[in-house]
Amino acid sequence: MASTKRNLLILQDQQSEADFYKTLTANNWKIHLTRNIDEALDLMIRNKFLVGFCLIEDQHDDKFWQKLRKLCDRSPKINWVMGLSKASLSDISTHSSDNRFFADYCIADYCFDYVLLPIDIEHLSFLLNHAYGMAELAYGCCRKFTDFPSFEGIIGASPVMRKLYKQIEKASKEDLSVLIEGETGTGKELIANAIHKHSRRHAKPLAAINCGAFPPELIQGELFGWEKGAFTGAHNRRIGRIEAAQGGVLFIDEVGDLPLSQQANLLRFLEERSIERLGGTEKIPIDVRIISATHVNLFQAVHAGKFREDLYYRLKVLHLETPSLRARGADIELLAWFFCGIFQKHPPQTERLQYRSALFITKT
Repeated sequence: MASTKRNLLILQDQQSEADFYKTLTANNWKIHLTRNIDEALDLMIRNKFLVGFCLIEDQHDDKFWQKLRKLCDRSPKINWVMGLSKASLSDISTHSSDNRFFADYCIADYCFDYVLLPIDIEHLSFLLNHAYGMAELAYGCCRKFTDFPSFEGIIGASPVMRKLYKQIEKASKEDLSVLIEGETGTGKELIANAIHKHSRRHAKPLAAINCGAFPPELIQGELFGWEKGAFTGAHNRRIGRIEAAQGGVLFIDEVGDLPLSQQANLLRFLEERSIERLGGTEKIPIDVRIISATHVNLFQAVHAGKFREDLYYRLKVLHLETPSLRARGADIELLAWFFCGIFQKHPPQTERLQYRSALFITKT
C-alpha cells in the first residue's frame, strides 16, 4: 500500500518548471507550486505544510523581499529550504541595508537550510526529508506536551505541582482567607483566579489590587474608595477595590508592601467587615473573601517589625506556597514546549522562537 504523499509548498520566481520536480514527486512529495507570494499564503490556509522550498533565481526589488518576509512571518510551523542563484545572491549584496539584513536573517533563522543553484537533487532531497522529519518531531512534541496536566492555566506535571493543585481544590471549598507566598513569577495570581473560579463565589466579582503599584498616600483610597469632595480633585464618588468585590473575592497582591498605617485599616476591615469611604461617615457592610499574595517572607517581616502580627494571622487562615522553578525541574521542558506553542501560534514580527534554543535557554 502506497504511503500518503507529503505536502511540499514550492514558491518559484521563474515561469518554467524545474526538472527536479518530477524526482521530488517520485520521492513521495505532493508538490503545490506557486509563483506568487499571495497565492502561497492562500495555499497555506487551505493545506497543512511542514516543509516549503523557496526557489529564487532572479533579482527583485524591495517590495518582493518585504512580501517574502510576510510569508515567513505567517508560516512559523513550516521548515523552509531556500534555493538561491548567483543572481539572487548578487541582489542581496546590492540591495538596501534593511533588505540585506532581512535576507541574511531569513536564511539564518527563518530557513531550515539553503542550497545554491544549480540544484543537486540528491542533496536537496536529503534536506527536504530532514526538514520534514524535524518539523514533524517538533509538531508531535508540541502536541504531546500540551496534553500534560494543568490546572486553570497553571502549567505543571511535577509532584510539587500536583500537590499544589490538590491544595487549590481544597482551598476552593472553604470560605476562609488565603495567603499565597512565593517568588515573583511563580503564578500566585493564577492560583487566586483558580480558587475564585472553583469557589461558591465564582459568579461574583474578583477584584484585585497590587499594593506595590501605588504610593502609600493613595493606597487607602484605592482600597476603600472616596466620597465626592473628600480631597482636592475628588470630583465624584468612587468605590474602592474592597467594595467592588462585594459578594466575591478581593485579591490583594504584594500585601507585604502594604504600609504599616494601611495595615491597621485593613485589619479593622477584617474585624468589622465594614468600610467607610474617605470623606464619608456611612458604614458599608462588606461580604468578601480575602486572598492575599506576597513574595516577601511575612513571618520574617513580622519579627522585623515591618508587618503586623495580628494582620498576618488574619490573612493566613489557609496557606499556599508556590514552588519556584528550581523546585520543579521536571516541568522545565514542559514549560519550554508550552511557550514554544504560543509563539508558534502568534510569532513576533521579527523573530521566531526555535524549539531547541528555547529549551536550552530555559534550562540554563
